Amino acid sequence: MSIINLFETRRKGVTLRSVTLTAATYTVKVGRPADGYIQDRVVNAVNTPCVITVPNGVYEGQRLLIRCSDASIVGIIDVNTTTGDNADLSANTNFVSLEWVNATSGWQVLASIV
Repeated sequence: MSIINLFETRRKGVTLRSVTLTAATYTVKVGRPADGYIQDRVVNAVNTPCVITVPNGVYEGQRLLIRCSDASIVGIIDVNTTTGDNADLSANTNFVSLEWVNATSGWQVLASIV
């Protein structure tokens, strides 16, 4: 089995979804058995302030987009990863795109406006 086939097999093993946050705290679903094999691909934060916790990823190359969708920001969206890069979003146009590298490097920022 080639590495590309293994990547695709692991990616297809989870259900991708978008989620809109309405709570002040949220733990991202990354496709673990404890998450019911559900992976949040896009997280829209509409209430501020809030804290988003991102557990370690399931497979290399896994991506996550967290964006601020609130036009009336009054606080900070605090994005905390278990391993890797963290970010703070504080305006309607802010976003951070993360990719899971491995257990050593963790989540790394691909692109962001913060």
